Amino acid sequence: MKMVGNAHHFLRPERGESMPNLKTHLTLGVFTYPVFLSSYTLIASKFQPAFDPTLGVITAGYLAYIVGSDLPDIDHKDAPVQHQLKALSIPPLALVFQIWLAKYFEQSLSASIGQRVARIAIFTVSLFISYLLVSTLLRFLKHRGFTHSITFAAMYGGLLYMLFRLVRLPPENAMYIAISGFTGDLIHLIADNSRSFSKIFKLW
Repeated sequence: MKMVGNAHHFLRPERGESMPNLKTHLTLGVFTYPVFLSSYTLIASKFQPAFDPTLGVITAGYLAYIVGSDLPDIDHKDAPVQHQLKALSIPPLALVFQIWLAKYFEQSLSASIGQRVARIAIFTVSLFISYLLVSTLLRFLKHRGFTHSITFAAMYGGLLYMLFRLVRLPPENAMYIAISGFTGDLIHLIADNSRSFSKIFKLW
């Protein structure tokens, strides 16, 4: 019950609290993205003539923007985005550990307990290690700390650019998605620091 209460408190802060809630950040993301898209397209027409986004690129930019508009709150233990990040990051991390453990231990374990049981054991251990690692790392994050910085926003944008270039998206389209993510994150910082604009551009 306490966890449910905390989550509800985060989604809808009590009257008098200044911290924007999840609904506020997502609403800002939805209504400011068309403005961002129009502005970016206008500027790109002057400096980046090759930029001619498809509906898919615009949608990917929107997703990056919306995720960015709430991403800084991964440092809050009651924020839905932290639980979502944990759920999404554990499986790929567990896969990495599973591949590593299988390389060194599957053969010897299979000889003693059978291949099928060995694989189940390796998967279970990998999942447990991943859960502990992700949970520990998130616990070290201080609310409104590094993830609420312009550096983190730039890292998010940079990661998006690299990921979309890896799937061979043209540079101008990958850049658009990256800047969409960065701007969405920046919108979150502006909403959180509307009374203290100097904090918007803090480095860490």
